[in-house]
Amino acid sequence: MAVANELSPLDRLVTPAGDVALSGQSAIHTFSVAANGTYTFTVYNAAGLHSTYSIEVSNIDKDPPTIAHTTSIPAGQFTTQDVDISLALGDALSGLHSLVTPSGTVSLNSHDAEHIYIATHNGTFEFTLLDNAGNRTTYSVDINVIDRVAPMVVIEASPQQWHNQPSVTLQVTTTDDFSGVYYIRLPDGTTHYGDAAEFEIFGNGNFVSRATDRAGNIAEVAFAYGWFDRTPPTITYLRFTPVQQPLFARLLSWFGFVVSNQAVRMEIGADDTPGGSEGQSGVEWVHHRVLADNGEVMRDWTATDISADMPEIGRNHRPC
Repeated sequence: MAVANELSPLDRLVTPAGDVALSGQSAIHTFSVAANGTYTFTVYNAAGLHSTYSIEVSNIDKDPPTIAHTTSIPAGQFTTQDVDISLALGDALSGLHSLVTPSGTVSLNSHDAEHIYIATHNGTFEFTLLDNAGNRTTYSVDINVIDRVAPMVVIEASPQQWHNQPSVTLQVTTTDDFSGVYYIRLPDGTTHYGDAAEFEIFGNGNFVSRATDRAGNIAEVAFAYGWFDRTPPTITYLRFTPVQQPLFARLLSWFGFVVSNQAVRMEIGADDTPGGSEGQSGVEWVHHRVLADNGEVMRDWTATDISADMPEIGRNHRPC
């Protein structure tokens, strides 16, 4: 600040901080201010005359710029997509200069601005905002809502051996370490909300279950079950052979004709080859018993497969 007087010499300068003694016809005084505002100064000469002068200061900016944010996916929800981080930027005094993002620096030239940064993965994203006075603000945004990993699905069933039970229960269990399992789609199309479910099956086949997590990822597992066997084995007469017989009679016996009233050797076979969706557990044992009926020798034969299926006793007989 320069002050001067043409006639009597200067006496003093009254500043907002106090009086400053002066001498001579002119003087230079430096007054420092720390904040914006209007500052008034009064100068006196030796004759007691004075002048008042006011200076307005408005270019001091010590306030850092401001940052606020929103995301395209609110906290508590999950997505398989990228997440938009919308930044609201502001500086009321000197104005915005630039924004440093994880992918580079963005130039700004305004008091308010918006910037969208796309997060392609989970993590902490740091932004630095600078104003034209050199003030800076560092701001961090945590993203923890992106889930691109499908859940795990396990299907189990018991027993894992041949049986003729009416039904079996499939145990469907799922896990998802991030967003969590939302629901399970069972083989019949019904939906079960949660991470575990049961499903009853009544025959062999392939059974498909799907699990969906809270981000929308889907896992599908097919489970093959083939231990049902409800079809009884069959008993087949292979041939009857007299113990002692001529050559031609032995040949006829190969075709199932018995032409002798002597002792007969009966060769019996059993088979377990069911059709359709039923399994084939195989013949486990063959049993027979001899009955007397009207003087004839009768034989009843019973075959049982590994799943314990047993046909009705077949009374197959011929006089021996």
